[in-house]
Amino acid sequence: MTPTPAPRRLRLGEILIVSLTVVVALVTLLGLEPPPTLPAALTETARAISSGLIQIVTIVAALALVIGVANLLLANFTSVRKLPKGLYNLATLIAFFVTLIIRGLERAQIVKVEGTGAPLLSLTVLDAVQVAVESALAGLLFFVLVYMAYRVMRRGVTIWKMLFIGAAVIVLIGYNPLPGTDFLAALREWLLSVPVTAGVRGLLIGVALGTLVVGVRVFIGRDRTFRE
Repeated sequence: MTPTPAPRRLRLGEILIVSLTVVVALVTLLGLEPPPTLPAALTETARAISSGLIQIVTIVAALALVIGVANLLLANFTSVRKLPKGLYNLATLIAFFVTLIIRGLERAQIVKVEGTGAPLLSLTVLDAVQVAVESALAGLLFFVLVYMAYRVMRRGVTIWKMLFIGAAVIVLIGYNPLPGTDFLAALREWLLSVPVTAGVRGLLIGVALGTLVVGVRVFIGRDRTFRE
């Protein structure tokens, strides 16, 4: 019988990191949601410290974004020489710099869209590309669902497979109902508003519980980050 290994104790550095994490988290929570019984002086101090911590996190996140963009550009510059595979990297670089230049010209008031309430040119370019890509993906999704239904039915017919295929058919036809199938549009709306919404909320609750569990593990020093 294999003996159970003894639990590893935290080192001094790990204990300090855990303690600092707990203190920072508690101060931030006190600043965001101070309890009613907390004295006014402590409440103002906690809010000031919490605001400063949030600003530091915002600056760090912005720096991380800049580093991520720089890493993306470097990776694309490195791969752009490998033609013809590098055409995708070249398209990414061109799109990035064109959008950046247009946004810079807008900020400098050199390029301006006339008309009250007119959208920014950079946002218009972004929406045009995004809508085209989303439309192409939506068209591919139709064929993927049909092929998936065919593969699923080849492996045997069950009630769950029939339910999946029925839901897929209702949703696909419900967006563009054929003559005499207008009721499928109403059924599609019910599917999206009741079962799909319930599933999404269940997933969000699971994510919230997972975040809470990870936070508790960090507080008590049981997270893998502090053990390896």
